[in-house]
Amino acid sequence: MASIIVNGVRYNTDSAVLKLRDAPVLQLGMTAKVNGPTNADFTTGVATEVESAADARGTVVSVDVTSGNLVVLGTTINTDSTTVWGNISGLSAVTPGMTVQVWGLPAGQGVLRATRVEQQPANSPIITGTVQNLDSGNRHFVLGGLTVEFQQNAVPAAVAAGVNVRVRANAQPASGVLRAASVELWYPVSLRDGTRRQLGGVVTDFSTTRSFRVLGTPVDASSAQVSGGPLAGIANGVELDVAGTVANGVLVATKIKIKKTPGGASAASFTAMGTIGSFKSAADFKVKGQQVNASDLGVQFVNGTASNLGNGTKVSISGDRIVNDVLIATRVSFD
Repeated sequence: MASIIVNGVRYNTDSAVLKLRDAPVLQLGMTAKVNGPTNADFTTGVATEVESAADARGTVVSVDVTSGNLVVLGTTINTDSTTVWGNISGLSAVTPGMTVQVWGLPAGQGVLRATRVEQQPANSPIITGTVQNLDSGNRHFVLGGLTVEFQQNAVPAAVAAGVNVRVRANAQPASGVLRAASVELWYPVSLRDGTRRQLGGVVTDFSTTRSFRVLGTPVDASSAQVSGGPLAGIANGVELDVAGTVANGVLVATKIKIKKTPGGASAASFTAMGTIGSFKSAADFKVKGQQVNASDLGVQFVNGTASNLGNGTKVSISGDRIVNDVLIATRVSFD
């Protein structure tokens, strides 16, 4: 991979251990947990470990193209212009009964904001969300629109109401009940004092700018340097990148980027950098394994032209759409 960008931080991955559970390779739009040090302003880092696993997998119950939503395993999956579509052309191609696999960000009880969606053969269900109505004695809790039943040895001791978990089952739910094969803490973050952390996620449990959560982590943004909008713009449903240092169990933010607000315009941006391979034409080549189409008339070429494209050429490709796992280029820069 050489490097990846996660939440605006470029990580060198030359010596990183890659742990993928639900896909053969790391692809654009996947959520990931990266371990490794970063520089002081959280712009670059060196990854020692990159871990990624799907946040949801199941049968589509309903699709609403107007709202951009689909429902899977009792959870509303929200999609927009920033969602990466894997082997699907878009939401209009999704139909009830189809099995999809989703990477995304918890956005409140029973809601997942999709960052990547792909079609899958029927497979074991996976669902991620915030625990509600935990009944440890009777071994069940609510996740979105489902009741999850679990065996005592299948649940970490730290599971509690309001905690994010990932549930895997061996069979589809029946009568609104999903029997868990495993339950794990999801997006767990060590809150040891003095630890530097960088998160990307959706604001929940907002009280004031001194008290809200991102991926279940308590955040104090009152003294942060904010870009992408005003500090007062932070509220439930707003998507942020937040970086800072843990103090007294709270991530005290020094740097925040507001990426998306509910109902606001969404501007997607995807990048692939490296050497061209598998070149067939401007409409069909790869960069670091990412399929690229740079044949549109409006593509901007920098330091070269379309005729310079070819195997072995180093480029940086930018685009605002990924359709059927193809990055539709808007800009090609030759290194």
